[in-house]
Amino acid sequence: MASLPILRTMPLLIAILRRGGLFFLMVALMLIIKEQFPFSNFPMYSVLPDSTICLQLTDAQDKVIPIVPVFGGAITVLKKQLNNEIKVVQSKTAIKRRDDVPPEVTRAAGAKVLRWLLTHFKCNDPKLIGQAIRLQQITFYVKDGRVVREVETLAEDRI
Repeated sequence: MASLPILRTMPLLIAILRRGGLFFLMVALMLIIKEQFPFSNFPMYSVLPDSTICLQLTDAQDKVIPIVPVFGGAITVLKKQLNNEIKVVQSKTAIKRRDDVPPEVTRAAGAKVLRWLLTHFKCNDPKLIGQAIRLQQITFYVKDGRVVREVETLAEDRI
């Protein structure tokens, strides 16, 4: 009886799997499904934007307020809220790119987001009650080979 080609290579496959098994198995699987991890062609990772933003909460003296212990929510929720508010404006206008949104539109959206935060989350820090709170947008971009950081206050309100 002629042996099948796969049966002749079985001892070699078993030896490979014993020595570095999972790694080689994953590499083979990635080659079969045509995924070049970690060099993925997934759009989220293959195109970097010219600039990026993050948000922070500060008091009137620009001291950063940690949102999780003070409000019990994540700052990412605020960024999603801000982006949603801006998308509403974009859907009603010809503005396509986030970078092209006028500053007054971003500030108006920031005011809505800060008001949303103050109405949906309870402040857990008694020292902040009655104090001014600011929502700031920090923009990072590269200029002349250096990372530039710009801070803009979008909104201010009282807790």
